[in-house]
Amino acid sequence: MIWRIRSNLLPPMLRRWWVQTGLVAIAYIVTGRLAQLMAISPGHATAVWPAAGVALVAALRFGLPGVVGVALGSFCVHLTSAGIGIAAALCIGSAAQALLGGWLVSRALRGDDRLATGRDIAAFMMLGGPIACLVAPTWGALVLYATGEVDVSQLPFSWLTWWVGDTIGVLLAAPILLGAFATPRSVWRPRIVTVALPLAVSSAGVIVAFVMASHSEAERSNNELERRASVIAFSVRERIERYVEGVKAAASYISANPSLPKQRFAAFASGALGSDRGAQVLAWCPRVTPATRPSFERAAREQLGSFAIKTQGFDGLIVAPDRPEMFPSLYVEPTSPNVGFDIASEPVRADALARARATGGPAVSRPLKLLSGSTGFLVVAPVYSLDDGGTFLGAAVGGASIGLLLRDATDQLASQGFRLSIVDVTTEPQLLVGSLDASPWTQAIGIAGRTWRIGVARIAPPGRSLLAWLVLAGGLAFVGVVGSVLLAITGGRGRIMEAEARYRDLYENAPDGYLTVTAEGEITECNTAAATSLGYARGELVGKSLVDLAGEASKPFVEQALVMLANHGSVDVPQLTLHRKSGAERDASLSATAVYRGEHVVAARVLVRDITDLVTAERDHRFQVELGDLLHGSESARAVFVRTTTQVSEYLGLDKCHFAEIEQDTKQVVVHQYARGKKKESDEIVPISSFEAVGLTRLLDGARLVVDDMATDERFARVYEAAYAPREIRAFVAIPLMRGGQCVAYFGAVSATARHWTTRDVSLVQSVAERAWLWSEHLRSLHHLRDLSHYLEARVEERTHALVDALTEKEALLKEIHHRVKNNLQVISSMLRLQARRIPMPELRDVFDESQQRIQTIALVHERLYQSRDLSNIGFDDYLKSLVENVMYAQNATDRGVTAITEVTGVSLPIQIAIPCGLIVNELVTNSLKHAFPGDRTGTITVSMQSEGNKIELSVADDGVGLPANVDPSKAKTLGLDLVYTFAEQLDATVAVRSARGTAFTLRFAV
Repeated sequence: MIWRIRSNLLPPMLRRWWVQTGLVAIAYIVTGRLAQLMAISPGHATAVWPAAGVALVAALRFGLPGVVGVALGSFCVHLTSAGIGIAAALCIGSAAQALLGGWLVSRALRGDDRLATGRDIAAFMMLGGPIACLVAPTWGALVLYATGEVDVSQLPFSWLTWWVGDTIGVLLAAPILLGAFATPRSVWRPRIVTVALPLAVSSAGVIVAFVMASHSEAERSNNELERRASVIAFSVRERIERYVEGVKAAASYISANPSLPKQRFAAFASGALGSDRGAQVLAWCPRVTPATRPSFERAAREQLGSFAIKTQGFDGLIVAPDRPEMFPSLYVEPTSPNVGFDIASEPVRADALARARATGGPAVSRPLKLLSGSTGFLVVAPVYSLDDGGTFLGAAVGGASIGLLLRDATDQLASQGFRLSIVDVTTEPQLLVGSLDASPWTQAIGIAGRTWRIGVARIAPPGRSLLAWLVLAGGLAFVGVVGSVLLAITGGRGRIMEAEARYRDLYENAPDGYLTVTAEGEITECNTAAATSLGYARGELVGKSLVDLAGEASKPFVEQALVMLANHGSVDVPQLTLHRKSGAERDASLSATAVYRGEHVVAARVLVRDITDLVTAERDHRFQVELGDLLHGSESARAVFVRTTTQVSEYLGLDKCHFAEIEQDTKQVVVHQYARGKKKESDEIVPISSFEAVGLTRLLDGARLVVDDMATDERFARVYEAAYAPREIRAFVAIPLMRGGQCVAYFGAVSATARHWTTRDVSLVQSVAERAWLWSEHLRSLHHLRDLSHYLEARVEERTHALVDALTEKEALLKEIHHRVKNNLQVISSMLRLQARRIPMPELRDVFDESQQRIQTIALVHERLYQSRDLSNIGFDDYLKSLVENVMYAQNATDRGVTAITEVTGVSLPIQIAIPCGLIVNELVTNSLKHAFPGDRTGTITVSMQSEGNKIELSVADDGVGLPANVDPSKAKTLGLDLVYTFAEQLDATVAVRSARGTAFTLRFAV
């Protein structure tokens, strides 16, 4: 029996006393250390503390030696994570809790140690668990608070976590240990299998789920870091590039107004800088030579007052000596004492100026200290004149504080627990934002000639996931409750993510063309892409009419679009043609949105997208599809050659095309040729050696030949008149067709006049040639296969007879196996029936009867297979009817007024599908008979199975009382429903439950 705590403090055998103490201490240390791996801060508590269950059972089983072992084990466990004083104090609470729990349980059980009644089980679980477990958490939390391990704000959470962990530990570990050590053994030994083993397996499953949840949380955390880092890197790049574009716009403004006065520059700068905190300064630094310096300084003084070109001295700015070129800051906004400073006299600024001048575009400087004291960078954009050939006039210079420019991004990251760093790594690392420490996520970006490395790291490492803790605590608490239920049965009966993205469309750098037109269609503004696509300079395109740019066939559509624009405010033209300056036509799509002044349309914003390549590609695709259909209708390789050369010649407007097969054995080339307008019926055969004489040797080596004009091409000019002019070959494309590293053939496309072969022409010819040659090889292979078919048919017929004989023998053997399996299952079923008759308890007999019915369900499958001609599938029609009849008979359903309807036609299932389906039907029909028709209620149970393709729908429905409103079948604790969902998972089936006018379970799965 379970040992109660004794008043005798001196055991009779000292050796046994120490052995018991040592074993308990070891068990406590092992379980405690395992639990500490799942600890959650703050404090020393974990989601589950199975050592508390060890302590309770030790106190009950061994008395005082067990309590001493608990104290020793607790001291050793806590010594690994705390000092000696704290460990000694905590072990007192653990021993006191074990002592109190053992005493309370012993008093409540009154000598009956079997835990056979619900009252005894509830007393054991409540007194040994939640009540006794108040001791160690309370004492431990006070010790941790007194020693400064936790503060007062953490005290409630630490106590609660500790109490929950100890309580779950008792509910979980105590039943397992009682099954192994409690007395009487006749009662507790069977519970090793029925209670201890299921609890141990379930606990292991919950811990595996905890590990997986922890891993999932860590992976989610890493994914979150990468997602946020990608978004912020895009935002940083977009912010910096927008600022660079702003300085570039200032340069363009100065280019258009090189003599602008200070007031106009100040007004422009005010609008450019706006409310941007990071944009510190904008300056205009014209180019000045020693020859122009006097006049420049005089003009500057007339406008600005005192002015001189200056450079940096030891004590501040001094008048600069003459240099070959000087770039003084003439206008600086906001106003600065650095007016007149020659930026070319300082190395960092001079380097950025030189790169901007060399590239003709904006350049970013190395990191430097701004006048405000913050770290920043300069953007230098060259300024060129527009009216005298692009003379270099100077530079627009913008200064930005990187910290202020990106403050919103850094503040947002910091609030989310992340840290941003930006380092200039163009030459040697130079810090812009953050620190030079390595970050777990980095990305290099190019900014106007400089390379910046963006890094994102967490400010503090993530703590253990509360979700994982809840999975562990909730799962093990459930397992503990299941342990209580199992004790009662055996004693009496039986986690996610948002994404953000920002897009921008810069007018000047857009890949599509943008136009601003008047209501009449006259172009007043355009971007570079629009001018380039139409072959005009931007100034040439402005002033032209959109109608005049359209092709003749498209002019009516453009005119109609302008009318619709005035009436509806927007219009889309999916396809039209536009004239380039050269006269060539381009396919384009057009979308326009009206600009209103009051209620009148005064202009329109027009998006022009060049779709020439798309239209051409679609046309080429249709050609290849149609040619493929023709080739698939060909019956010989020669028909493939004729159709391919004919179609390609007509589609590309060529004079002739040909296939040439290279026979390495005979050193000959067979040319299958087609000339547009006339066909050559006979093939032309030439020796391979003749290729060298006409310059085609490289073709045999696998090199593609593209010749626009043989008369002028240096490779063929010397043999053109003799070899190619008589054959009317002026432009030529040859595509080698390689097999095994050798050129086995080539496809030639010929024009009698000079022709520029575009990339599209060559790609189309190569694609068609390779597909056609592949199809010709396929047809030749088919002919070869036909020659082999007669021989193979004879061999197959001979072998078939032998296989039929062997198959007949194996089918007989399989039938015998199914027959014996069915017989063995019937024997097991009979044994269960005999055993059930000897059991006095009706509840246990019901368990045996249900197990017997499940075995008969499996046996019925083997019986049907034994009687079937098809040993791989079972006809489910008769099987389902027999199964339902057996269950109805076993449950005496007919006498109760319950009938069954079976609806299944023409469904055959393999044995691995049929057995789970049969067991599911068995459980659901049994459940309906047990619960759907209480008292004298009558009704009908309908079992149906339908198939559509490889999809199966199995339904079991009744018109009984239905499920209670608070019952979730998927979480029910009954074995029957648990088996239903287990077999459904095995079938990879979805389960739908309807509880209206009875209950219906519907499973859908694929076979």
